[in-house]
Amino acid sequence: NHTWNHPSKSSKMSPDRIKSEIGRTADLIYKITGRTTNLFRPPGGVLVNGLADYAKERKHTVVLWSADSVDWYYRSAQKITKKVLNKASNGGIVLLHDGGGPRGHVVEALPNIIAGLKKQGYEFVTIPELLTIKDRELHQAELAKKRESKKQETNAQGDKE
Repeated sequence: NHTWNHPSKSSKMSPDRIKSEIGRTADLIYKITGRTTNLFRPPGGVLVNGLADYAKERKHTVVLWSADSVDWYYRSAQKITKKVLNKASNGGIVLLHDGGGPRGHVVEALPNIIAGLKKQGYEFVTIPELLTIKDRELHQAELAKKRESKKQETNAQGDKE
């Protein structure tokens, strides 16, 4: 879900407007796909106008991005491709637009972006898959830290004896 009218201003919006922005979009997504979504990307990444808070209250996961293609600015598939390939990172999310104006250059860039990212060794996953991977990596890092801490405690006790 990304709202109905794409309000990206940081000023607070009325509760009715917020509900409408997210609700109308959720209804349309369900009408077209037969599915609900619990993901929300606030327009412009703005987190202070009430939209993200409302989405969280509705148990949506607020998702941002790590690499902006700036496709609203660049009108060249080659420039967009170069930008994405240079900004991509492991576990990252690339921001691309397919609506809100003429986006043929974005669609044209996609085959080269996909091929370039695959060539760099990246794999494509859904947001829920990415969040699961990130959660698992965080959990493994915490376990490793605990093991290391216990190991150091054991070594320190052995040094005292």
